[in-house]
Amino acid sequence: CPQNSWNCNASVAMGQSGCKSCVEGCLPTSWRMQQYHSQREEFENRVKFLETVPLLANQLPRADLPTLAAALVEKRFRPGESLARQGAVGRELNIVKSGTCAVLRKTGDGPKDSTGAPKDDEEEQRIATLRTGDWSGGQ
Repeated sequence: CPQNSWNCNASVAMGQSGCKSCVEGCLPTSWRMQQYHSQREEFENRVKFLETVPLLANQLPRADLPTLAAALVEKRFRPGESLARQGAVGRELNIVKSGTCAVLRKTGDGPKDSTGAPKDDEEEQRIATLRTGDWSGGQ
């Protein structure tokens, strides 16, 4: 880079034209390194979190946690949004990373349709609350 890297980065960050080699060379490399470090830190945090999950700590060799961490897909749920439905076949293992999740069971006391089957608005009873590190689902 023909200019001082700090000066060149500062001029580009402020919206001024920097030298062509800095715009094409220094900044993309710096940005890629920041992205790499950010992704690496996120991955390491996932592995550390998995180490705290009792189910995994007791059933899975510690050496397998990085493989599991790489396969994880993080999902966010809004308050009141359903994670799964009673009676549905589970195909995912869900681990609570933060917050809480209510486990509800239909009571069978709600309204029935003409065939006697429970309607969708059947009453539900809270039977458990899942917290950080708790899990649900899977087969």
